[in-house]
Amino acid sequence: MQNHFGKGLMAGLRADNAKPAEALSKFCSDYKRGFILGYAHHLAESSGDENQAAFKAGLLCRAYGLSGELMEEFFSDSANTLPRKFFSVGYNQTLQR
Repeated sequence: MQNHFGKGLMAGLRADNAKPAEALSKFCSDYKRGFILGYAHHLAESSGDENQAAFKAGLLCRAYGLSGELMEEFFSDSANTLPRKFFSVGYNQTLQR
């Protein structure tokens, strides 16, 4: 059994830029989830802004065709609810246009 989530996570941690949806269309949902989380972590570390990273993760989640409910839980922290809110705003932004 392959660890698609782990492979996506590692690819996201190494990515300098988010991949367009077309580039990830051949990958399974687990890989995409891992990529988004790895990329968001990398972005938060490099920018120092976890809210911006959560917002971008929401945008990517929608663009990659993933469920926002499942991914939103990764941005839940009892001490700080802002990242979860930023993720939700990013995920729903394309619906508001």
